Amino acid sequence: MFAFLFQQIIHRSLLTFNIDSDNYKGTANLTSNMPMMNMFVDYDIGGTNKRIVLTTDVEGNIVTMSSIYQMTEDTFKGELVWKSNIAEYESAIINAQYNIATEPTASISIEQNGVKNFVRTKLSFDNVIPTIYISTSFPGFERLIFKGSYEADGELRRQVDLMVSRNGETLLALANKMTATPDLTSCEIISTLSTPIPGWRNLHLEVGWKQDDDPYAIKLKIRKEATEYFVKGKLVFRSKEFKITAATPIVGYESISLSGRFGTTSIGKQFGISFEQNAVRR
Repeated sequence: MFAFLFQQIIHRSLLTFNIDSDNYKGTANLTSNMPMMNMFVDYDIGGTNKRIVLTTDVEGNIVTMSSIYQMTEDTFKGELVWKSNIAEYESAIINAQYNIATEPTASISIEQNGVKNFVRTKLSFDNVIPTIYISTSFPGFERLIFKGSYEADGELRRQVDLMVSRNGETLLALANKMTATPDLTSCEIISTLSTPIPGWRNLHLEVGWKQDDDPYAIKLKIRKEATEYFVKGKLVFRSKEFKITAATPIVGYESISLSGRFGTTSIGKQFGISFEQNAVRR
């Protein structure tokens, strides 16, 4: 009688490393047979010029990424170089930097197979809302500006405006105005959005309420181009009456009104109410 014992190694991985923890540098190597892979890291980040090199080989697809950079609390400047044997991804260079010590700036450029694109930004604190300047190499988006303004008139009025432009053309303008009492018992917020997009060239929104004194009121208004919808309500305690009017997009209820009043006559207290739908009283 014979017995055979077969042994097969299905998966094997091996990690080796050499680390100098005092100087923040070292190497590490990882190999695996499923898939066939080798990964090697060499780094030195203890000095002024910090360096990291990563090489991977996955079943013959080889990629090397080497980076060198300088970094402080306020600045960064670095470069990442990509090289591989993968078609259409043979080489790329990425440069990035920022400086927030004085006037904040940042930039990034990517060069792939000889074609270079970039994005550069600058932040300017010329108002309570800072202005962001962006320049790029992408056609149609060479110059972008994000800016805003803030104004306050005492404790009761606020004006906040935002604007986005592309190559000198305004893409979006948003104006916001708020008037309110200190305790917010009465408030009015008006917002207007303007864009060059057909159908959305002008969008207007109003929200308001008044509950600090008789009569009490509330309103909500939305206007898009020439179309306007709203809801308004008023309550008068002195005369014991109320009224709610609205313009809606609901077919058959484009215009509605509901009103009522309490009263006292010779035969006692009475309450009357009326409802109008598209100018038809019910």
